[in-house]
Amino acid sequence: VLPFINLSNDPEQESFADGLTEDLITDLSRIPGLFVIARNSVFAYKGKAMDVRAIAGELGVRYLLEGSARRAAGRVRINAQLIDALSGKHLWAERFDRGLEDIFAVQDEATAKIVEALLGRLRAPPARNRPRNLEAYDLVVRARKSFDESPQMAREAHLMLTRAIALDPDYAEAYRWLAMNHWMGWVHWGEPFEPARSTSLELARKAVTIDPNDAGCRWVLANLLAYERDFEQAEIEFAKAIELDPNEADIWATLSDIEVLAGQVDLSLEHIRKAFRLNPFPPSWYYLTLGQAQYAARDYEAAIETLRRDPYAVYARRILGLSPLEPLIRDPGAAERGTLFHEILHLFSRRVEDPRAPNALSILIEAGRLCFAEAKLPPDIEAVWWPRFEKLAENIIEWEHTRADAVARRYAEERADKTVVGRTGVTLSGYADRVDLLAGGMADILDYKTGSSPSKAQAHTLLSPQLALEGALLRRGAFRELGIREPSQLAFVRLKPNGEVFEESILEYNRKPRTANDLSEEAWARLERLLFHYADPTTGYLSRALPFREGEADGDYDHLARVLEWSAGGASEDEAEG
Repeated sequence: VLPFINLSNDPEQESFADGLTEDLITDLSRIPGLFVIARNSVFAYKGKAMDVRAIAGELGVRYLLEGSARRAAGRVRINAQLIDALSGKHLWAERFDRGLEDIFAVQDEATAKIVEALLGRLRAPPARNRPRNLEAYDLVVRARKSFDESPQMAREAHLMLTRAIALDPDYAEAYRWLAMNHWMGWVHWGEPFEPARSTSLELARKAVTIDPNDAGCRWVLANLLAYERDFEQAEIEFAKAIELDPNEADIWATLSDIEVLAGQVDLSLEHIRKAFRLNPFPPSWYYLTLGQAQYAARDYEAAIETLRRDPYAVYARRILGLSPLEPLIRDPGAAERGTLFHEILHLFSRRVEDPRAPNALSILIEAGRLCFAEAKLPPDIEAVWWPRFEKLAENIIEWEHTRADAVARRYAEERADKTVVGRTGVTLSGYADRVDLLAGGMADILDYKTGSSPSKAQAHTLLSPQLALEGALLRRGAFRELGIREPSQLAFVRLKPNGEVFEESILEYNRKPRTANDLSEEAWARLERLLFHYADPTTGYLSRALPFREGEADGDYDHLARVLEWSAGGASEDEAEG
């Protein structure tokens, strides 16, 4: 649901158009069978002129709803149209011209017609509690956009929500956001623990009592109950919220936050990834939740590349404890696709000892079906990804045949135990996508890649040292099942969207060959020097010490390091003359 355009002459009506967009997102996301992107991500396109196909591609969806709203003299006019982004055709379009008091009936009618156009006639979900006072509605729309931006904005939101409840004492959503406002006060803004804690819980319970069919009220209560350590009741409320609205990204992100604190790391990672799929351009707290889950999962290897390339980012995140203000802009679904294909190949490697077996392809296809079923992808996404995988599968088996004679045994998703890096006292551990033990006793380390990053050049020059460090861990016996081995090959296995599969060694670049041992030991020595360098308390943390690209300035903390300001090319006229 793209942001509705405000056609009123009054700029103050902008929040009305935004509120209409948000309410349609909420109404549609409650419909079983629909996959609906969250508000944060769609509002990233507000005011931008873009082709609908480009937007749909970035968000990973097929259908877009766009429209406009005009509110004046007690009446509202809404134009809406549903577009199939693949064909560019309009599936449904309608204009609503009603009295302002009918705005919520218009929302219900529009939702029903959109659902009918997409899925046919369905049984409607339980009715939502609608406000009886339009001024209260306007206040809540304005408050929910700003209640977590700063302490000052939170105080303004508090006044608006309190006024909304005075105008409409049975408005559940107002109680819900006021509960969050009090909770944010003592958790984030340094306000006294009491009475904020007890007040927030009381307000959340009141919201659920008024409207038990509002998923938002349910997950807010679940979050507060978890902070009360009433985990059993919190789990019940989370489950009910998901039942009411499985597309509400904030439910999954909040649940992930609670799960990592409870030690349920695998579930936490699964749920925060689901939240990112529903909300590709989320608020910054999603990244904090993701970081917590990854840290709890001991996914440390990526931190080494970050430390080498941008030490200031590590300083800001780990030492100052700052979470990013801006979300990373990425191709929505790319990371999930890579994860899915990795899981398929790992399952295949565990099930098939010899890929030359006559039934190897059918086992790979079956592994794909199992992993796709577990992923529970939206139908339109699976319709694209599954044919792509089927094309890859045949080429994967062909590639396996080219290696089979030299391989004695294959190890998938092999863990490297903690190993001390030289004299630093710091340990390194991690996972290798695949290690092939060769007939002669050496081993190849392979890393599956569905994207183009990192490049062969970045890996060969140790700008991206992960493969080389895995080689160093192999030489030190960190892969317990293999013992101490010498690496023979370090290579990416590229899985291209067109079905092409090829092995790309990182041992030679620009006519400069290296042995696997040589590259691995250089990476290990560099890591030891790097750790000693930053162990010195007098050492500063440089920003963009080793960027991938010239002029790169899109890091999470570049605004704090003033990267653009200090990297602006050329001296001023005064400096040149002086």
